[in-house]
Amino acid sequence: MNVRKLKILLALFSFILVYQNCGGDFNANGEGVVYASLSSCEAGTQALFESTFYPFTTQNCVACHTSAGPGQGDFADPDVASAYQAFVLLGATTVASYATNAGHAPPHTGPQNNAAMTPILSTWQTTTNCSSTGQSSGVIATSSQVMNLTTNGPNYGVGTAETISWNLATDVSGISGMIGTLQIQVYVDVHSISPGNNSYNYVFINPTIINNTASNIQVTGLHVWVNGTLAGTVTAYNDLNVVLPQNNTTTLLSAIGDPFIQAIAPTDTVSIYFDGLSNTTATATTGLPTN
Repeated sequence: MNVRKLKILLALFSFILVYQNCGGDFNANGEGVVYASLSSCEAGTQALFESTFYPFTTQNCVACHTSAGPGQGDFADPDVASAYQAFVLLGATTVASYATNAGHAPPHTGPQNNAAMTPILSTWQTTTNCSSTGQSSGVIATSSQVMNLTTNGPNYGVGTAETISWNLATDVSGISGMIGTLQIQVYVDVHSISPGNNSYNYVFINPTIINNTASNIQVTGLHVWVNGTLAGTVTAYNDLNVVLPQNNTTTLLSAIGDPFIQAIAPTDTVSIYFDGLSNTTATATTGLPTN
């Protein structure tokens, strides 16, 4: 067994150990609430990054993608923590796509990297249970929805947002006994890096829950994931802690919008993770916009 394979196996083992902290729990009221410790999952995911993508990026991408380089995203930075955060912002599929793109930065990128990148991306996608698959009953997560947005389509610019919806009863893992709809809106906007050098970003706004359940719902910590990777700059909803009223009530969780810089593709997906989402007997939070 070569050194690289050994490192990957060790990282997978450590990821599995860390992921145990993402399991279900019960709250003080005895309600069957399952909470996902995303920070613990992130630690395991960083270990996996260090054994898969990071060796590749530090060998092939250091000319541009470091804190001292001109490339967007420092995912080959000598500081592995900084590299991981930059990798999270761009997403695994985006990094893999550029790595195998002959027109991106030849001779460092191109189809000659397919042999190396295919197993790396496969390992990442099949191992990160903190991604949008929601495979673990200990993780409260929606299914992935394709956004189908472009930089020149009808959902470009403020006021053009598309609404993405999930059925609470069928599209969210880790919960039970809830009836209603989760929604978030998204549009594409330009991100100016410097004059004549623009990139694009998704902007996520107006996360909303329509509660048709005959009880209040407590919501804590909403996290946006794009293409199976935490959208690290979308932090406006991370500290949510509200109780929503029962029976056919639409509640705007936050009026704040948050951008996420990303190479836009029609196949990009979005999913939502919660720290907590449960039926509760607690009194509904006052002052929330409802109708």
